[in-house]
Amino acid sequence: MIPWQTALAGAVLLIGVAAGTIARAEDAPRSLVLMEPELEGDLSDAHQIKLWPARLALLDETLRKDLAEQGLYRIVDNSSEAALFEQLRKRDKVHDCTACVLDTGTKLGADRVMNIWVYRVSALILTLHAVIRDSTTGEMIFSRHLDLRGDNDKAWLRAEAFLIRDLAAMPVSDR
Repeated sequence: MIPWQTALAGAVLLIGVAAGTIARAEDAPRSLVLMEPELEGDLSDAHQIKLWPARLALLDETLRKDLAEQGLYRIVDNSSEAALFEQLRKRDKVHDCTACVLDTGTKLGADRVMNIWVYRVSALILTLHAVIRDSTTGEMIFSRHLDLRGDNDKAWLRAEAFLIRDLAAMPVSDR
């Protein structure tokens, strides 16, 4: 091979490797802090009151698993900021405190922060809300309100599955 052909082949190879590395970096899932799910609205149902903590935990666990397994986000471990989350649990409607949410994302070094809350109108009518914000700018990246019928595990998990479907439909660059 002539020296200029060797140099050209090397340059082409280098550009190809660099382009592949950049493409892989852009396709890598962003980091996400998943805030603890909340429940608000009509909480007067004595028959359900003992079930809600377990249902919220099931929603949290399933969402974490599905987001990670489908490669939608790299879920950040919240345990390093356990004291912060303990403080937030004392606050009503954490999802309404954008500064609290963004501060949590910043402290955990995440690209994004997701809030999930269920608004209960009655035992039959509920809405799952999800908001994802950029941890640095506070810009809302994603927002969904999914109606569900029935205050039971099956209905909550069905709404979670639709949420995952909607997130998976977003281009990677928008997540």
